[in-house]
Amino acid sequence: MTFLNRHTIIVLLLLSSSMSWFSAQAQETSFSPEYEKLINTLEELKPAESIVVRMGTEKEEYNLGEPFELRFQVSQESYITLMDISPEGDITFIVPSIKVPENKVEADKVYSTLHHFELPIKIAPPTGYETINLFCTTEPFTFFDTTFEQEPFYTIKKDDKERLSALIARLEQLKEIVWAGTSVQFFIRSATRGAGPSPARKFGAIPPVESTGTSGVFFPPLDPTGTTGKTENPVTP
Repeated sequence: MTFLNRHTIIVLLLLSSSMSWFSAQAQETSFSPEYEKLINTLEELKPAESIVVRMGTEKEEYNLGEPFELRFQVSQESYITLMDISPEGDITFIVPSIKVPENKVEADKVYSTLHHFELPIKIAPPTGYETINLFCTTEPFTFFDTTFEQEPFYTIKKDDKERLSALIARLEQLKEIVWAGTSVQFFIRSATRGAGPSPARKFGAIPPVESTGTSGVFFPPLDPTGTTGKTENPVTP
C-alpha cells in the first residue's frame, strides 16, 4: 500500500505489500529468531471479549494501483492502534502516526481510514498477503516511542532486531491490561498475473481472522462528511 510516499508520507499502500510471487527462492527466505517470536506472539494473543471489535475491507483481493479503505467499529470508547504487516514482513503503524496522532475513538461509530483519518491509500508493490491488526485498549497504551519527527509512520523492518525485541516487550505488557482486537488479511496481486502461490511464512494476525480473508463486514457507504451513523447493527458486548 502506499501511504503518501513510502519515504516522506508513505502512501499507505497497505504498505507496499511485498512478497512478489513466491518463487522457490522466496520460499527459502528466512527470518530472525526475534521476528519469528514476534509473529508467534501476535498469533497467540487472546483478545478479551469486553470490547466488541469489527473491522473489514471492501474486497479480499486487490490489484496494484487500486484505492484501499479500511473501516472498523468498537463497542466502547477506546484507544486504537492499527498495525500493518506487509507481505515481506515489514511492520508499519498506521495509527498513531504523524497523519493520525490522536487515536481515541468513540463507541459504536464507524471509522474509515479515508474519511476520518484522511489517508488516501493505494495498493502498491510488492504483491502477496497483507495483514492489518487492530488493537483497542480502555486506557492509553503505546506500542512504540517516537515523536514522528524522523519518520511519519513508525516502521519496523523484518531484520531490525532491536525494534522487534522492543515490540515483543510491549506486547507482553499488553497482556496485563484490558484490551481487545481483531485482524484482516487480503491479497495484493498484479493486474496482469494470477494469484500465485501462498507464502510459506506466518502472517502475525491476531485472532480471529476468518478463512475468507476478512474478519468482518465492510460497513455501508459513508455520507460525504464521512460520518454516517447509519449502522443498522451497532456492536454490543
